[in-house]
Amino acid sequence: MKKLIIFILLGVGLFVSCNAELEERVEVLEKTTVIFLKSSISDLYSECQELKAAIVALEKTASQDDVNDLKKALSKLEAEITKLNSLLETMMDGYYTSDEIDALLKQMQTEISRLKESVAELESRIENASGTVPQMYNPPVNFQKADLKVLDIGNSYTQDAQTYLPQIIQASGIGTDFSLYRAFRPNGSFKTWVDCWNDADNDAYNVAFCAGTQINGISGNGYNNDGTLFRKALQTVKWDIILIHQVSTYSNDYSLWEGHGAGGYLQELIRLIRITNPQATIGYLMTHSYRGSYWANSEGSSLLRWKNIAEATKQLKLEYDIDFIIPYGTAVQNLRASSLNDSYEFSEDGTHMGAGLGDYVAGCCYFESLLAPRYGVSVLGNAFRITNLSESVGGRRNVTDETALVAQKAAILATLDMWTVSNPDNYDM
Repeated sequence: MKKLIIFILLGVGLFVSCNAELEERVEVLEKTTVIFLKSSISDLYSECQELKAAIVALEKTASQDDVNDLKKALSKLEAEITKLNSLLETMMDGYYTSDEIDALLKQMQTEISRLKESVAELESRIENASGTVPQMYNPPVNFQKADLKVLDIGNSYTQDAQTYLPQIIQASGIGTDFSLYRAFRPNGSFKTWVDCWNDADNDAYNVAFCAGTQINGISGNGYNNDGTLFRKALQTVKWDIILIHQVSTYSNDYSLWEGHGAGGYLQELIRLIRITNPQATIGYLMTHSYRGSYWANSEGSSLLRWKNIAEATKQLKLEYDIDFIIPYGTAVQNLRASSLNDSYEFSEDGTHMGAGLGDYVAGCCYFESLLAPRYGVSVLGNAFRITNLSESVGGRRNVTDETALVAQKAAILATLDMWTVSNPDNYDM
């Protein structure tokens, strides 16, 4: 094929009109098409880097064969992009005729379209390997499931809700053909549990038995940057219900739950659960509001913050089909609406519930939501009491026959309507 050397044409003065046309073509090419092609190739390289990160993230969740196949496909894709980039650089050396440049441009544009399709196909393969689905199917709770297994993944608010739960269960007289465990991490958020799974969280945690029948081999202490125990708990037990909840700092603002900020990673946590336990019902523990006077309460009111927590929970229900909710935060707010309330609002430190009635109402709501439907035994009339606390410590309140009844009613009202605060003093049960 005939080649035109621009500098020779200019030197001998031949074919001036052809040379002018070629110069004009090269100028236009440099200013428009080449810029576009370079940008497209740069975008393809960037997308490959994102795909590489996504494949690395799959190494702890997908099969090794799937990961290796994806790595090979990505390597082939990167090689094809590099070849295309080399062709562009060669074309810019200036040794092609006008017709050849036209042909190369068409070839490169076709190749870029094909590579974009290859990127999209690889993205789809990664998504399928990760277990994500466009619309999450969340199995309904089967309260009558034999040997019901429940895991609560949370933080100190999980401890608040379960502090007296074993004693409440024992006093109820129900059976033990269930297993209730919790994964506890101080200030545990959606993000920190995802980090824990990936050996990237900087705090210790534990997996502990709460009530029912113990399961061998999953209890223990986990350490910073080591998610082995957490992965084992999710991978070796077929849980029937897995509860999640957000750290209190972000529990009142759903807009922070998605994405990769400190309050984000909701989708990633749900994906991990869905991959390891596709049969499980994912539920949510709707936590309580800070005390109104607590320094971190940006709303300045426990009621207003509770309303925001409730709205965030509603959004979660809508977006992820999470229908099973333990609304102990509403039970606490119901108790705060009663005549028993004072300036401490049943919280010793402003954030956690206080010993005695505060933790008790949370445990009552946990029982009424999870175990009452299974055994047909309500928390109303439960005989467990706490009468040895020093109430000189603000936020602490003994659980007597009188106060227990108010708390039990507050818990039941929360399970009947978690979106409304109800004063238990106004209800006879």
